[in-house]
Amino acid sequence: LENISNKDKSYTFKTRKIKEISYSAKKDSNNYDIFGIINYYDDKGNLKLGANIKVSLNSGNETLKSTITDENGKWSILLPKKDFNNKNLEVIFQFENKYWDITDGDKNYVWKVQEIKGLTSDIDTGVITPIKDSESAKVAFIHDIYNRYMKFFKKENVEYESWWKKINTVWPGSSNYYSSGTVNLTDADHWDVNGHEIGHAMTAIGTNSQMGGGQHKIDECYTESLAWSEGFASFLSGVVSLEKNDNDAKFEFLVPRRAPIRLENIPENVCKEITNEWRVSTAMWDIYDTNIDGKDSASIPFKTIFSALGNKNKKVKSIKDAFSYIKELVDENAKKQIDSVFEQNF
Repeated sequence: LENISNKDKSYTFKTRKIKEISYSAKKDSNNYDIFGIINYYDDKGNLKLGANIKVSLNSGNETLKSTITDENGKWSILLPKKDFNNKNLEVIFQFENKYWDITDGDKNYVWKVQEIKGLTSDIDTGVITPIKDSESAKVAFIHDIYNRYMKFFKKENVEYESWWKKINTVWPGSSNYYSSGTVNLTDADHWDVNGHEIGHAMTAIGTNSQMGGGQHKIDECYTESLAWSEGFASFLSGVVSLEKNDNDAKFEFLVPRRAPIRLENIPENVCKEITNEWRVSTAMWDIYDTNIDGKDSASIPFKTIFSALGNKNKKVKSIKDAFSYIKELVDENAKKQIDSVFEQNF
């Protein structure tokens, strides 16, 4: 990575100002307002609002104050004039917050926004981005998947403050996997694979699921718990990145041997049992999506699905368990629709 400095605990990268700020400093006679906006580019090259990014003001090796950007990428830090007049400061940001961080395992990724030589007024740092198409800017691709999860949970009215423990993320990792609170990722632009591995983390911390382990091939059968663990993670990757009315919802990078992995129109030569992860993810998608195909006319709200799977008194060990617990929360018509989906997929 094209770092401009290599400290003991971090790599530091350059940023680019793409425009000036469109709002003014807070009028406060007692404080200096240092403020700005952060954007980033996603894996498709789209400019995104830089939500949930940690911005810090440093003096030497000391962090004086930090904040998190809002949903529009805006941030502001107030410093008392009596304490900070004429201070030299450095403004940096990291793709980190209380819900997740992204490191290389040993060091943090840090972006330098601006050096302030002798603070004597409010500071407008402008609209800043990591440098587009640089290797370091790929960290934002992973951050964007996390943002999709948070945005999706908010849209679906899923409460997450009580269960979302901080997820450590290592990129680049030696392989793609989730273990003991840490997500390891190899390719920052593989949105579906990354969504799947983060999906494992969400399953572990947000549901009462039995996490299966071991070797698995997406078109073969193994154990009910492994199929559930892998299939539900793929389902979660789908719900945060694909449209629920898509009549050919599919992944791009997941399992190249069988790509594209479709959540509709699953091939007939895929093992048709509840011990197959592809069938599990397809069945979960069928009860959630709004596309009607075959016997699938169900469209269960995600909040209902997630609530059923988070019951601390009911362990989810298979898709059969999941469907049973979801049926307890829906009306008779929806129960029949869920049964039809099960029959169609298994």
